[in-house]
Amino acid sequence: MSAVDTHVLVRHIVQDDAAQSEAATRLIRDGSADVADGLHIALAAQAGELPLWTFDRRAARLRGAAQVEG
Repeated sequence: MSAVDTHVLVRHIVQDDAAQSEAATRLIRDGSADVADGLHIALAAQAGELPLWTFDRRAARLRGAAQVEG
């Protein structure tokens, strides 16, 4: 997926919040997150529900996410 395609997809899903859209696109573009992780964190932020709790150790290292212990 090209950077332009990714940005368009993220902007479409994360509507009305340019800052969150850009943050998700940046995570995806720099390789820190895959598309799903970037979108999930952006949507959780948009809903005011950070951190995004996850069992995924790699995703838990991202800003806005935390790992579920147990």
